Amino acid sequence: SSDVCSSDLHPHARVKSVDVSKAMAMPGVKAILTRDNCDVVWSSGDTRNKRYLFNNPVRYAGDAVACVAAVDRHTAEEATRLIAVEYEPLPFVLDAEEALKEGAPEIQPGGNLSPDDKGKREAEVYKRGNLDRGFADADLVLEDRFQSAHHNNAQLEPRVSIEIGRAHV
Repeated sequence: SSDVCSSDLHPHARVKSVDVSKAMAMPGVKAILTRDNCDVVWSSGDTRNKRYLFNNPVRYAGDAVACVAAVDRHTAEEATRLIAVEYEPLPFVLDAEEALKEGAPEIQPGGNLSPDDKGKREAEVYKRGNLDRGFADADLVLEDRFQSAHHNNAQLEPRVSIEIGRAHV
């Protein structure tokens, strides 16, 4: 079983040290992974920025800093509470529009816009139709700021095709 120790309190911070000695001394703990012993690149859907399983700096409250493998879930959860992490808090930004302003804290190296396939960091703009005509033709125009929750497209169903034959009796 495994559990994750996370940066609960810091939306952006440099991990200065991770002390796993007390957790490793617990009976039933088999292994603990941190950035020090695991530099696996893991995209999690972000194909434009190099992300690791354990990032340093952490970029959101809850970003994983360690993973415990133990004989059972309860042992793993108890071990995560024994991991001591020292953080250096960094400037952060919580609003997408604020993140695009000049001088905003850089959450990703090089800026807060993801690079395109040529390495340029520019906003992606999609245009369809004639906006002015659409407003003029509309019976009602509502102007406000709208925001929705983040959705991550991650289907669990396998993409397969199955042919089932029938035996005739």
